[in-house]
Amino acid sequence: MKEFPDVDMKLIVGETNVGVNPKVNNLVTSYSLAKHEIIWILDSNIIVRPQTLGRAVDCLLAPNVGLVHHIPVGIRPESFATTVEQVYLNTSHAKMYTMINKVRAGSCVIGKSNMFRKSEIAHLGGLAFFGKYMGEDNMMGRAIWDEGRLHVIPADVVYQPLCGKASLKDYFQRRARWIRMRKYMDIVAVILEPFSDCIVNGIVASYAFNYAFGVSRGWYFVAHVFSWFMIDVTLSSILEPTSVKDIGCAFWQLGFYGRLLLCHCICMRVLEALLSGEVHPSDYVLMELLFQLIAMLL
Repeated sequence: MKEFPDVDMKLIVGETNVGVNPKVNNLVTSYSLAKHEIIWILDSNIIVRPQTLGRAVDCLLAPNVGLVHHIPVGIRPESFATTVEQVYLNTSHAKMYTMINKVRAGSCVIGKSNMFRKSEIAHLGGLAFFGKYMGEDNMMGRAIWDEGRLHVIPADVVYQPLCGKASLKDYFQRRARWIRMRKYMDIVAVILEPFSDCIVNGIVASYAFNYAFGVSRGWYFVAHVFSWFMIDVTLSSILEPTSVKDIGCAFWQLGFYGRLLLCHCICMRVLEALLSGEVHPSDYVLMELLFQLIAMLL
């Protein structure tokens, strides 16, 4: 604010309770005081390059565009767990997120960086209306999509520093929590998501190629994982050229295989809970994922 004293701006502290979503509670006052039509909601832990805002506005002004959002890219991991999260964000998530939006199969929005018109959200009930959802980004995107308005991803990406000494348990629990929420928002995507990842995809494909062409399932699976790894390294390097180099290819590779093997951690946690008789509420979603995986392989 000191750097740009001529710009009309305010720092607003505090929140208004309009629902269960703390992010919406924190934003609703600022949103109501905004004087102009275009709103850009950017998470506090997100970094953008210069001119990102201008190019996003250009996209929003294109015909029939209702929302502009960006692909989040993980940078600066400080632990093995945050490296696993970086690998997930910069590979599996980026591929799925881009594909769904590119083919326009439906609304797929993550709330790291969203730009829209204030009048459009007012027509849908206003920002406070979405405070009753924990996944407000997904529900806002779906509401705009259902109005026949397009979503656009610009060429720019946004960067999320993966700071702190998070553990694998923290990463695991966060993923499980969001999967549980998505189950109620888009059950089809949750069911199909395992097919978009390396292990389930490779197992299914190895049986298919063995049946159709007599290819060895074991050798096919090895070649499949190696090819998947090379594609993911290339994609991560395109999204953020220093992502692999900064932490070293060997450590990044550990993160890659750590993410793939996380499904085994899920299985072990579920079995431990079942054998001990101590089933935490968060384990139910893990059981569902395990049973889905077993059903897919039978």
